[in-house]
Amino acid sequence: MERENEIPLWINEDREKDTHPQLKAGSPVVVGGQEYWANAWVNIGSSDDATDEDREQLAKIMTWLAGKNGKRPIIKVSLKPAEAKKGPAAPVADPAGPVPNLGNPF
Repeated sequence: MERENEIPLWINEDREKDTHPQLKAGSPVVVGGQEYWANAWVNIGSSDDATDEDREQLAKIMTWLAGKNGKRPIIKVSLKPAEAKKGPAAPVADPAGPVPNLGNPF
């Protein structure tokens, strides 16, 4: 069951190239009234660092995490509003810039 502000990411069964995401949301995510697709890649290093064996091991782990028949999302991402930091307010800069020192006129 999906909860509000939660994005479940599933194995991307349509992945054909390394540039395609390994994980994706099953439906668009709405943020601020705008729909977005959530995609994710697992960072196993550059192409030079990762071996075919590394990729096979990752695929096995992801399949195991998904459960039988891929019935579980691999990762769930939770979104929550950022809260303002408590403490004194930050000084507001004057858009005209600093006031010039004209010296003492008296």
